[in-house]
Amino acid sequence: MALLQCSGPKRKPGKIMFSLGMVFLTEVGFTWFATSVSAATPPDTCFATTGTTTKTITNYYNNEGNNPANPACSRDVNIPSTIDGVAVSAIENYAFMGKGLKTVAIADSVTTMGYGVFMANKLTSLTL
Repeated sequence: MALLQCSGPKRKPGKIMFSLGMVFLTEVGFTWFATSVSAATPPDTCFATTGTTTKTITNYYNNEGNNPANPACSRDVNIPSTIDGVAVSAIENYAFMGKGLKTVAIADSVTTMGYGVFMANKLTSLTL
């Protein structure tokens, strides 16, 4: 399991707060458990990224290559540890906002997540 740094206001020591848009998970108010999630790793062309030595995901497209003529990108997503052979280390603010995601599994390589990353989705499962 990776240590995640979340942007936003500082919290009291001993509290872990992770924002999923309007849902806040804390060590007190959320039970973590292992489940089998049927998420798929989408093609690299479903992600917009920046960076050459490490990647930051900046957007998730509705269709591969952000082209409506291409196949749709999955709503059950494994965020990969690499894109184009480069390690994914961060997810930018609002990168997956309003994408209709149902399940998300985040690779251990991701250590930083921005604010509102999964805001306005239909998440039923989040695996860190």
